[in-house]
Amino acid sequence: MLHGVTIDTPPTPGTPVETETPDYYDRLIFVRAVHPDFPEQSRRCIEYISYPKDLSQAIDVEVLLTTVKENMGLSGAGEAQTKTALKEYAVSIGGSQLDESAAAVSYALRYGLAISHHKAVLKGLAQLDDFEKGTEPGSVKYVSAGQLLFPISLSEQNRLTTTIGLEGEWYVGRVRGVIYHRSIGATTLAAATTGLPIQSSSISAITWTTEFNAIVGAIPIDVMFKGDVSLTQGEYLLMKGELDRSIRGMRATSLVRGSIGEVWCLTHG
Repeated sequence: MLHGVTIDTPPTPGTPVETETPDYYDRLIFVRAVHPDFPEQSRRCIEYISYPKDLSQAIDVEVLLTTVKENMGLSGAGEAQTKTALKEYAVSIGGSQLDESAAAVSYALRYGLAISHHKAVLKGLAQLDDFEKGTEPGSVKYVSAGQLLFPISLSEQNRLTTTIGLEGEWYVGRVRGVIYHRSIGATTLAAATTGLPIQSSSISAITWTTEFNAIVGAIPIDVMFKGDVSLTQGEYLLMKGELDRSIRGMRATSLVRGSIGEVWCLTHG
């Protein structure tokens, strides 16, 4: 992999991400977070997020602009003053080409403000070494071999991000390696009364986890999900959950088996 100008320090959330892949010219890619010592000690991982350029397809832009204005201390400001403030912010983070709405998304990511989604937006992971300085000061460029941001086709990305009921942020991955189904204990449940003279007072239900390796963006990680899910080698998934250094991967709370349209969600811990 050839590099241009390396990054001196990790980019901050909200930093625009450039890519040379033509398929992503109609997308807005931002740094979502930087994870130190992940998935391995002394490595740094960048989490990035992809939005459509027409942000109204995925988020409530008006609500977001109101939230950002309040955080900027511009609640009573006019439209022109707000646009100027957002333009100045965009230039400061290497996004001079960002319009008002895109700058507001970047600002919200940088300062941890809530973004109201009504469609799915996709996230991936890559090592810091897969990035270099972008064409504008403050931006970064994704330079991983093949320029693949997500391990699924653009047509599948478009289908998933327009599916009703999948609103919010989802990691995108493809199953790779051995899939384990482990029993982690039994739950004792009261048996139903039948009226028969002899009956068991309780029954046991086995609790399972499904553990597997997946390529999420450009990084292989281990994924653990509390449930017995019949995954197959090579299938792609949408996943929600927390990254966990202790397992060098993710404890997933929701899985979408994209190819068959099956959703698994935990309703409790």
